[in-house]
Amino acid sequence: MSIQLKLVHLRKKIRANKKKVTDAISANHSAEICIICGSHEQLTKEHVIPQWVYNRCTKRTFETTTNGISQTYNKTTLPACKDCNSNLLGLLERHLKHEFERIDVRHQEYSQETLELVILWLETLEYKFQILDLRRNFNKIKGTDYIPHIGKMPISMFL
Repeated sequence: MSIQLKLVHLRKKIRANKKKVTDAISANHSAEICIICGSHEQLTKEHVIPQWVYNRCTKRTFETTTNGISQTYNKTTLPACKDCNSNLLGLLERHLKHEFERIDVRHQEYSQETLELVILWLETLEYKFQILDLRRNFNKIKGTDYIPHIGKMPISMFL
């Protein structure tokens, strides 16, 4: 199957299962569910931002709007089943990493196909951050800072 067909499949999986995933996380903020297909089997850790973006350097950080705390790529993960993580997300990220390394944009433009894949990748990143924010919003009391030891307590305790 070509990369384009696999990525169409990825987009369809996300759209078809987004409600199932968000409903599961709303019901249980620690739900172990694949963020792509909604499976509970063979879960792995999907890095929200791929490791290669930070050259695997755990000293480089970023902040999310949820809790404003600096974090590293390796500690910012979401559950994804083995198939979605490796065969769909991994395929897209490996392909784009190769394209980013291969093309010097000062001398050459990306193909239309690559630009479309970059857009899909950015849409996928946005989705992962939305799910991360949803999970983390349930891990803090409204109007307060994130408190790590409270993160595993049931949200109903704070209502």
